[in-house]
Amino acid sequence: MIRVLTRILYQSLLSTIDLVFILYMVMNLSATPSVLGLIGLLWSIIFIIFSLIAVHLGDNGHIYILSILSSVALMISIYILVYNSQTLLYATLGYMFHAVSTAFGRISHIVSLNESYHFEDWDRILILSQSLQRFIYSFYLIILLYLGLNMFINTALLYLSITLLLIYPLMHEYRGFERIFGKTITHLNNLGLLSRYMIMSTDVDTWSEYKTLSDWMRERGSVKSILKSLLLTSIAMEIIMFPIPAYLINIIGRQNLILIYIFNGALTGVFILTFYGRIGLSTSGFSRVLVLLLLIYVLIFPASIYNIMLLIIGFALLNIFNTNFTTRLFNIYNNRSYGYGSGFFSIINEFGSVIGDLSLWYFLGGLEYVYVIITGLVLILISNLTIR
Repeated sequence: MIRVLTRILYQSLLSTIDLVFILYMVMNLSATPSVLGLIGLLWSIIFIIFSLIAVHLGDNGHIYILSILSSVALMISIYILVYNSQTLLYATLGYMFHAVSTAFGRISHIVSLNESYHFEDWDRILILSQSLQRFIYSFYLIILLYLGLNMFINTALLYLSITLLLIYPLMHEYRGFERIFGKTITHLNNLGLLSRYMIMSTDVDTWSEYKTLSDWMRERGSVKSILKSLLLTSIAMEIIMFPIPAYLINIIGRQNLILIYIFNGALTGVFILTFYGRIGLSTSGFSRVLVLLLLIYVLIFPASIYNIMLLIIGFALLNIFNTNFTTRLFNIYNNRSYGYGSGFFSIINEFGSVIGDLSLWYFLGGLEYVYVIITGLVLILISNLTIR
């Protein structure tokens, strides 16, 4: 449990440092939405490149190496942020080291979870991990907001020092058993289900069993549409969420902006813990209605997007939709790949961010934020309609 909690704390720290860099570039270096789009594009490219390396290391069980590389890259990133970020160029360099850290850290986290628990518990553990990450992320932001950047940085460096010197050396454990065992059992289960489906006209006696087998076959055939939906959703969330500080910092102020992120993280964490699994991939029409209502509201009342309470509610709803969708999709992917190649899911997702950042840099960054939100909501609506 200590192993898992340590990695959850670390993943939350990566997310918080990401926001700190964006806030710093906007507030101290006057980065515009278009400039942020270009920087985000560079971040995504670096992330994809190093994720390919991390996937190879993770599949071969080098969890400890991935953890060390991620921590060292993050310490370099923080050092540049604190001591050498007087220009946008140096701040961007520090942000690129954060991309390297995130690539290595994310893969080591997933592989560690897969190897620490029985394969049948992977879904439950990932849900718990996602929820705790949101709560801890909000807690880190509270430190940042009320105790200041210096206290937050000191806390981060203390945590990294303790994990590097004391915890990581004791955590190294690679067996490979759970992924191999899970792969074998899943193949056998799929073979049995497929055989029963093929002879269901004489073998299936109840409607519930027929429905179970039919749903299983339909799920297996929906991967292509799900991945298309993932890509569109990733594009939409990138163009809406990534440039928030650049658009809103001068309108609502730094404190209110960070409060939005705090409530966003906490509300999303509560939702995952409480309702995950009760709403499906296509969310049974719920998410379509939700996004459509948000779109109609923004079209009718465009000025309302600068209302603090509405921003908190609106962004929380979008994050809840996105988290529910991507978490469920990753669980399907992780189980079907038996825990191998988990980083490819992040790479596919990041390609959407690349397209979103390109859009921000090339043409959306010059528009008012309301039009950016409308574009993103339309893409989310289209992406949800691709699920069959």
